[in-house]
Amino acid sequence: MEGYPQIAQVMGDHGELAIFRRFNFLNRQSLLLMQAELVHLESDLQALAERDKSCPECPNRSRDWWSLTQFDSKGNREQWDKVLQIREKLKEYNDDLYKQAFLSNVPTPDEYDLEFFRSWLRRPNMGNFPLRGLDRHTWSEANEADFIAVQRRKTTDAFSDWFINTLVPYFHRKVGHRIKVCLTN
Repeated sequence: MEGYPQIAQVMGDHGELAIFRRFNFLNRQSLLLMQAELVHLESDLQALAERDKSCPECPNRSRDWWSLTQFDSKGNREQWDKVLQIREKLKEYNDDLYKQAFLSNVPTPDEYDLEFFRSWLRRPNMGNFPLRGLDRHTWSEANEADFIAVQRRKTTDAFSDWFINTLVPYFHRKVGHRIKVCLTN
């Protein structure tokens, strides 16, 4: 097994290594662009509502849903069509905004787990650089602030935290790196 299946296997077997990027910049940029689009759609809707106020055929469009949804004698119902367009964009925007808010609260990976995963990716007898494309740099230090841990390691007390984050890395630096054990079959 190699490549994505190999990484998925390790992440599946060791949930604390299921580390992914949030893509904060791209998500926020996307939200900003959708927000800008909604501002323009809102402005268009306000202009259509003002225009329809002076239309003798549709004076009640701002007061009556039924009138708003009906075509005038020229086959016009632009205001209602704009409402439907805004509704679709709002649904997309709100869904993305909710997901971004959720992702913002997903914890970052444990430092030890991130370093172990990076080490696993590099080691010839383990991951052996399983990815060849641009995404091979996904877990680089340049993306450090952008990671989430799908299943962060659970520790219940200060001793466990110290043991996992201090003693185990020390052991690996001094002794453990000499022991050759592969995490995948």
